[in-house]
Amino acid sequence: MNKKAAIQLIAIVLLAGTLHAQCSSKDSIEKDLNRIKVLTDSQARAQSRENLVKLIEYRKILKKCFSTNDSTYTLLLRQIGWTYFYMSDYFNAAEHFKQSIDIITANANSPAIRLKVLIGSYYWLSTFYDSLNNVAEKINAADKCIRIADTLKAFSNLAFIRSLYTKVEYYYDIGDYYSCIDNARS
Repeated sequence: MNKKAAIQLIAIVLLAGTLHAQCSSKDSIEKDLNRIKVLTDSQARAQSRENLVKLIEYRKILKKCFSTNDSTYTLLLRQIGWTYFYMSDYFNAAEHFKQSIDIITANANSPAIRLKVLIGSYYWLSTFYDSLNNVAEKINAADKCIRIADTLKAFSNLAFIRSLYTKVEYYYDIGDYYSCIDNARS
């Protein structure tokens, strides 16, 4: 019986060691995510399937080995969203950006979260909704982008300025010229 228990203990120790060895360092994952992020549009489009497989694997590793309530995980979700965008899958792009936004919003007071990322995330979410012809969600996301930028006093942020333009253009297109002028003055 002691021999059997010793063998089981050794098996558990070896298995635990093997599982831990599968966890890459968070720094190496973040460096690879940043490397993937700097690809040009044409490179990203050409490597979309390959990148998606790699990013999904990183998501599994981060879920298994680390907290998913930090900026590394939200960056990963946005990278997955971008990859879907390059594959013209705007629905999945929007879904991954929404997941990133939800994590950031739920953990806004955490030092592991970068709130300014919300500004660009909402802008791109509005862009994905535009590609899906979902005007109501597009304008809702643009509104949230503007509110977050206003709260964070990030008035020179390009996503904020583009979202203001989106609102002005929307009101012009529907013939609400008073709202168009009011938003243009903002």
